[in-house]
Amino acid sequence: MAHAISRLKGAWNHEPSLSKAIGKQFFVIHGYFVKKGLDLNKEDAEKLSEEVTYIIHTGAETGFSKNAEAMFETNVRGTKNMAEFAEQCGLLKRFVHVSTAYVCGNQEAMGNPPILTIMALAKKICSLLR
Repeated sequence: MAHAISRLKGAWNHEPSLSKAIGKQFFVIHGYFVKKGLDLNKEDAEKLSEEVTYIIHTGAETGFSKNAEAMFETNVRGTKNMAEFAEQCGLLKRFVHVSTAYVCGNQEAMGNPPILTIMALAKKICSLLR
């Protein structure tokens, strides 16, 4: 978890108040969002479901070298698991899903036939999970 905290601090170094909030308002919990129930222990799952007000889901497989099954597991099933967990959070005000930034662009606008990549397909399926 020290690595995750270090990454957060590095990503938020432009805003000192965010870095200072880690451990006070933002918490790093060991889990694995690809597994049902996020692979949380019972104590963490109960605490989160009772206290969480915002979830920012940024987990995704962004490498183009992964096979379709790995992309689906992470980008679709993982997002579904996060959304299902969010439904259990009684105080939740907002669930934010940060999607991948790139799915091969608008091929048709560039005069090419449309390409449905695995990443584009996963992104489309996630958008339908509402």
